[in-house]
Amino acid sequence: MVAIYARQSVDKKDSISIETQIDNAMKFAGTAPYKIYRDRGFSGKNTDRPDFKKLMRDIKDGLVEKVIVYKIDRISRSIVDFGSIMDVFSRHAIEFISVSESFDTSSPMGKAMLYIIMVFAQLERETIQARIRDNYYARGEKAFGLSGMAPWGYKKVPTRHLGKKTHTYEIDRDKEAVIQQIFRWYVGDENATLYNIAARLNESDAIDKKFNHTFISRLLKNPFYVKANADIYNYLRAKDVKMNNGVGDYTGEKGLYIYGDKKACTKGNFSDEALALSYATVALHDGMIDADIWLRAQAKLKRKRLQINGGSGEKTWLAGLMK
Repeated sequence: MVAIYARQSVDKKDSISIETQIDNAMKFAGTAPYKIYRDRGFSGKNTDRPDFKKLMRDIKDGLVEKVIVYKIDRISRSIVDFGSIMDVFSRHAIEFISVSESFDTSSPMGKAMLYIIMVFAQLERETIQARIRDNYYARGEKAFGLSGMAPWGYKKVPTRHLGKKTHTYEIDRDKEAVIQQIFRWYVGDENATLYNIAARLNESDAIDKKFNHTFISRLLKNPFYVKANADIYNYLRAKDVKMNNGVGDYTGEKGLYIYGDKKACTKGNFSDEALALSYATVALHDGMIDADIWLRAQAKLKRKRLQINGGSGEKTWLAGLMK
């Protein structure tokens, strides 16, 4: 059987559709029986794709004799993965044909060209990743809107900044009142905990959201909400955050972008370790929480954390198990 494999990560005007890939590959299938495998919406950076896994199972079961793709990078963009794939093809005597590169693996020259092309395919992928990463940091430094959903209590709105289209965040006034109440409860009552604040909010029929202690914790820690002034600047500098603005830009009005790589402040992780790997930029959106209230919340969070850890900085074996 001939296997025709097609993959497309995203639909874009300049990308080759799965249907076009299949149409071109069909011209090389001849009159032999064939089966089409297609993965839509999956990257070539790894092999975790449903139809690709089916293809590899069929090869190992001896059902496939030839694999046809429109282009090599439809199979994989990783040299390591591609080497493993070709090893499987070789052990099962699979003929591999790439339509656009116009070669097959039945000759030594074809195999050599295959690996050369894969080197450049991986180089292209790594260049694209570096360009995306550099653009992300450049946008963050200049306070352009970053990707992702708007934090709870804000709405994403289009705007122009430095002559370019971007987005910023507009306060949802109804949710702002809830967020300010959360901070007032937490700093105003030493006995207030993340758990009982969540419970109090969930008792209200006026709030269309279910809260838990994790959400409350992340909200309290997030500098996105603070009206950043000089005290916030000094607080973040003491945490070794890389500051993109001077203290003069911290006027007590705007919130902050805190961003970085996967080990930095992502997905609500605002630990000291994550902050030390992060960057801070005074953003375009208005903050909600006064700096002194926000800092008092951070002090209490730290105090409670030390109590849970027995004051040693290390968690005790019952931490999180008993309430």
